[in-house]
Amino acid sequence: MIFKLKTSAKTAEIFEEIGRRTYLKPYTLVKHAIAWSLRDGAPVDDYRSDANGLELNRQTITGEHDAYFKALVEQAAGRRLSEPEYFPKYLKPTLTRAH
Repeated sequence: MIFKLKTSAKTAEIFEEIGRRTYLKPYTLVKHAIAWSLRDGAPVDDYRSDANGLELNRQTITGEHDAYFKALVEQAAGRRLSEPEYFPKYLKPTLTRAH
């Protein structure tokens, strides 16, 4: 099971800029990015992007609310997702689509 996710370079850049302005850390911004992406109804599917950004741990991203995040991503995907599909295959696009 994979427990780490590498963001794209663009996502890391955006998080860095927002962090400089707001003093929010990536582990806070990632939760907001996922929520905004799901709220906007962006399609949740697998896609390719670079992995040249931040390395984030699953526990840092979803923490004690992992089942809740998975249920939201499954709802957006319109189907149940296996663990390898959910993290990082579907969660990364959800995170990245917020920008």
